[in-house]
This record gives sequence, C-alpha cells and structure tokens, in this order.
Amino acid sequence: MTIILSIPRGQLIGSSIENALLILGGIYALWVWPQLLRRKVEFGKISKAEAQTKLKRFNPKWGYVFFAIAIIHVIMDLTV
Repeated sequence: MTIILSIPRGQLIGSSIENALLILGGIYALWVWPQLLRRKVEFGKISKAEAQTKLKRFNPKWGYVFFAIAIIHVIMDLTV
C-alpha cells in the first residue's frame, strides 16, 4: 500500500487510463474484431476470403502484445 501512496495522484490516474486503454485494445483485438468479422461473413456482407485478408492485416494475436505491454507498464510504474 505504501508503494501506491508514494506515486503522485496525477501520475497514478494517467497511468491507470493508459493501462485501461491498452487492455481495451487487447480485448478488441482478441475478441471483438474477430466476432465482428464472423458476423459480417454470416450476414453475407463480406466473403470469407475478405475476412481472412482483414485478419491477416491485423492479426488478433496482437491483443496478447497489448496485454503484455499493459502488465509491463503496471510493473514499471509500481517499482519506480
């Protein structure tokens, strides 16, 4: 608890917002983006080939990278 109290309030709030955005980006990349593409394919708005090319352009596995960056960022903030 003393670690959190030693961090200035503005820095803690800013860091929390940044981490929340990274986590939301990870959630979007891992779960939301593929679901949106799957629904578009099911409704016939795009073909399976188009969905595959979109998934190749922005791979959902980048979500894991966003999560890792957020975790590393939290650890760095708490050790400073």
